[in-house]
Amino acid sequence: MALLAGAFAAALALFAARGREPQPALSAPAQSAPAVSRTAPAPALSPAPTGAPPAGGATAEALPAVASLEGHSAAALARYRDPQDRTDRELAVSELVASGEPAALAFLIDELRRAQGPDRELLLRAVIDFGSRDAIPALLELAETSEDPASRADLAEAAKYLALPSLSEFRRGQLPLASDAAH
Repeated sequence: MALLAGAFAAALALFAARGREPQPALSAPAQSAPAVSRTAPAPALSPAPTGAPPAGGATAEALPAVASLEGHSAAALARYRDPQDRTDRELAVSELVASGEPAALAFLIDELRRAQGPDRELLLRAVIDFGSRDAIPALLELAETSEDPASRADLAEAAKYLALPSLSEFRRGQLPLASDAAH
């Protein structure tokens, strides 16, 4: 829950800076911060204790979509794989999110499957900030297979958040299909 609250607060700052349309929050109390945009790029994060990078890592052979990343996204991917420090890795993830490329989302989800500790939190936050409903099935699958109850709850909550309608969808009455959130 703290992970999502941090993502909400950071995205709110980006929303204010970019003038984007806010999205409704999950089930936030009346005193909580306003809802945030699911299209805002992930903010730069404060440095966290440096841990070992996730074992493995998606390669073009293991994840064909990664091969289609171009320009800044490809450079961000290279920096994610070989960071100078923790902040460099976080900035690379932010750039991947900001790209909006489907291949970037596929890479983030693939990395989330193997990540642990601070890297797992970083990648879950990135998937949330990416804001694509295409991530819902993968998040629900990860939640079902997770052995950690806290991780399971975070993944399920992230899937529920992504299933929420945007403010513009809500205003137009174009709500996402119930089957989108159930899968």
